[in-house]
Amino acid sequence: MVNISGLRFTLGERVLFNNESLLIRKGDRIGLVGPNGSGKSTIFKVITGREKADDGFVAVDPVQLSVISARMSVKWEVIVLLKRYSQAQEESLK
Repeated sequence: MVNISGLRFTLGERVLFNNESLLIRKGDRIGLVGPNGSGKSTIFKVITGREKADDGFVAVDPVQLSVISARMSVKWEVIVLLKRYSQAQEESLK
């Protein structure tokens, strides 16, 4: 279970989350959709402890957190590899 209450997160002057709340129960399936820079990855970083919120409460079932962290680690590695591949492809076209 993930319980977020009163979450506030800023990047410099930019407010990504202001007094946001979210409850994800065991068995829930969620998807995050939004434009680049809207905070989709940031919310996962806050949930997994990779980023610290400015304010608010984040409670996570530790067993579920280990699964989320493992999946997020794989996701980040894949994203980095895809970005590197894309950059290499762009460079080869120049």
